[in-house]
Amino acid sequence: PYHAGDTLKLQSPCPADRKYQWSVNGKVVEEGKGAEPFEYTFPAAGNYVVAYRDFEDGKAKASGTVTIAVAEKK
Repeated sequence: PYHAGDTLKLQSPCPADRKYQWSVNGKVVEEGKGAEPFEYTFPAAGNYVVAYRDFEDGKAKASGTVTIAVAEKK
């Protein structure tokens, strides 16, 4: 389980020639190109919706969303 202050670390599945976008609770928190690792530190307890999309020629090619429940600090 994740707690406030913990960092989520994910490896981006984005191919080298595509642009990617990560968002948390609907707000874009990172954009770039290629398979860059993604890290996000949860500032507080609550539910976080983490979404990934990658694009080729401006069109979405892949996406995924997960909801993560974050507890109070240990």
